Amino acid sequence: MNQNSLKGLLIILVIFDHNEYAHQLFPDFLRGFSFHVLGFFTLPFLREADSINLARLRKMFFSYLYPFLWFAGGMSILTLFLKSRSSFDGLGGMQSEMLSQLLSQMLLALYSGNAILLKEATGMSLLWFLPSFFSLMVIRALLAGRDNFQQILAWLCLFSIHPLISLLPLSAQVSIPLGLLPALYAIPLIMLLVIFQRHIYEKLPTTYAIFLSVLLFSAIKYLQIQMNLTQELGFVDVANYQNWRALLVNDLEGIFGVLMIFQLARYDLSALINACGKYSLQLYLFHAFIALMIYRLLEKYFTGTHSGFLLLVSMLTTIVISLGFVAQLMKIHRLQNLLFPKN
Repeated sequence: MNQNSLKGLLIILVIFDHNEYAHQLFPDFLRGFSFHVLGFFTLPFLREADSINLARLRKMFFSYLYPFLWFAGGMSILTLFLKSRSSFDGLGGMQSEMLSQLLSQMLLALYSGNAILLKEATGMSLLWFLPSFFSLMVIRALLAGRDNFQQILAWLCLFSIHPLISLLPLSAQVSIPLGLLPALYAIPLIMLLVIFQRHIYEKLPTTYAIFLSVLLFSAIKYLQIQMNLTQELGFVDVANYQNWRALLVNDLEGIFGVLMIFQLARYDLSALINACGKYSLQLYLFHAFIALMIYRLLEKYFTGTHSGFLLLVSMLTTIVISLGFVAQLMKIHRLQNLLFPKN
């Protein structure tokens, strides 16, 4: 399996999910769409785990949490300034209690990694992924250093809390640090994914594996659409044991969707997709700005054009321009070392 092809397919699906025209054309498909995120979560579990130590923790911090902190912190400051301008004619006129409230909101969002708070503090809910991914990596490293009995006990606990996580009220969710809840919800699904991939799909010829994965995903996606189910992993808007049918279908949609992408990545895909995979983290952070600019230009100059054409144009231009921007950014070694020191 080509890792860059796999990451490239997944980040393109992320961009697709954030595309306005995609939601106009495929609202039912995207309403319960989750497997692109689960796919990224699964990637580290396809490799052997390293046990936790200070050097490992430092590497994970600078790989995932550090980019989140500077990006989300910068967006929070910008959002704070814009809110102050609209409310109080600039920072100088802002009442101290309002400033204190906004600063507290910003710090709580950075602490919790909660998508709702990040949306309020930065205007970008998608930033939840990085702290959650960091928490996922820490959990995996902690488990890697345990003996078999301790690991089995930990897995049983993780599977047990899976159908309970969404029952937590928002007040409790925001007190839990670093996007831990989405990571905890995803881990049982990841373990099932790895089992299916290693013990079933890897043993099949590529053509048969792709056919089986597409067939299973199509069937479960059809069922999810017919049941009118929704889910947003980053917002912990997921089903629980009280609606076990929705929980089962949504979880299978994620599992079968990731398995389908895994099989497609067995082919040597285009250089463009591989390049997207190489810069997947940078594309994740910067594509939304370029997508918004392109959307506004298309809405201004192509009013009345069919949404299918606008989707194609917006996707291609967003991918190409974003990729060109981040590729040039990463060629500036001082900026790369400053922004992505463990890229």
